[in-house]
Amino acid sequence: MGLVHSFNRQLEIWLAHQGISNINVGEGSDFCYFYEKHKIQWGMISTPKIEADFGQYFYEYGVQGVNLDPIDILVISFLHEVGHVMTLGNFSDEEMLIDAMDKENLTDNFAYWDQPVELAANVWAINWINSHVGEYKVLYKIFSTYLSAIAEDENVISQIQDWMDDVLDGDTDADLFIVEEDDYE
Repeated sequence: MGLVHSFNRQLEIWLAHQGISNINVGEGSDFCYFYEKHKIQWGMISTPKIEADFGQYFYEYGVQGVNLDPIDILVISFLHEVGHVMTLGNFSDEEMLIDAMDKENLTDNFAYWDQPVELAANVWAINWINSHVGEYKVLYKIFSTYLSAIAEDENVISQIQDWMDDVLDGDTDADLFIVEEDDYE
């Protein structure tokens, strides 16, 4: 099994240890929760502006025990998506639709994260981090170990670069999905 797929599996195992066993994990261009597919996607692409804003947002909302380094931002982003899993049942279909429409044209990260569905996921993540320091450290280690190795994998980096080139060339339907050598075995 390749690094990316091993990472996905480790995250699924970690979720199962948290009592969340009906969620698949996969890689993509950014962090997202696809509730209709029961899938959390972790992002392989980030920007310094989003990282800085996200770190500031979580710091201002009272997250404790983290340094808010680049790995922390990725772990918190993942936990935000887990927060969607844990809080979406609090919203009706109508509330979800209104929330989605309200977020559609937002360009300010802070305004986006303060929308009801996003805020609920953020508050869940902050509360979880603040009350599960040991588990947070385990998740941080999983992220740091795998992402360091993935960042050195020329095959993965090449595929990300090809995807980015497709997007820059105007292919708005380009999807980032990593194919590793073991996928053919």
